[in-house]
Amino acid sequence: MRSWIQVRPRLLQKQERLREEILGALPSSEWLAVHVRRTDKLEQCRSNRWTRGDLVSQIVGFCKSLGCKGVFLCSDDSAMKKDILSDLSHAGLRTAAYNALLSEGGPSHKDEGLDRRQNAEDVLLEVLLMSGCGALLSTYSNVSVAAIYFAEPGFRFFMFGDSPPGLPESRTSSCLQGRCAGCGSEQPPLRCSRCRGAFFCSRDCQRLAWPSHRLCCQPATV
Repeated sequence: MRSWIQVRPRLLQKQERLREEILGALPSSEWLAVHVRRTDKLEQCRSNRWTRGDLVSQIVGFCKSLGCKGVFLCSDDSAMKKDILSDLSHAGLRTAAYNALLSEGGPSHKDEGLDRRQNAEDVLLEVLLMSGCGALLSTYSNVSVAAIYFAEPGFRFFMFGDSPPGLPESRTSSCLQGRCAGCGSEQPPLRCSRCRGAFFCSRDCQRLAWPSHRLCCQPATV
């Protein structure tokens, strides 16, 4: 089906250059593509109204369960995009984003003062970059559908609100190591009061790591 749509060679070449510049630090399989749709689509799907904290928590959880070390973030909300990138970096994840042309505080496709052609080109470039990542986590939008369309068969995709896949065996051991279960920092001062086996460097890191930690958090036995 992808043969029905032909991307111009100029854009394919630009996409390859951007992939190397933006995502070259990690293998493509270790990037989780994330698309967060906001602005005028808040009523289309409940996950489109999630808070920043809820979004970050689930992104961190999916990264850990899928074994992804980096997040390529796309969003139509420039302020939310900046804040989420900061939160993910604090959680110990590598982050990347494309500097797409966006409106401030409103839907870009309805902004008459915006260069519509440039905005459309930027969206397509983000779609192509997302389609080459290891997996996709998204809110409800036609942009995420396009990323799946351009991806190779077998591409894994999830929506906010889905349960993360089971943790790989090598990941569950993080609950038993003397490092922060959220960001991996050494000598974390806080211990999980439930399992007594996981440690955290701060309350914020513990909160962000909970979606993934809960998968291996079992009540401690005396």
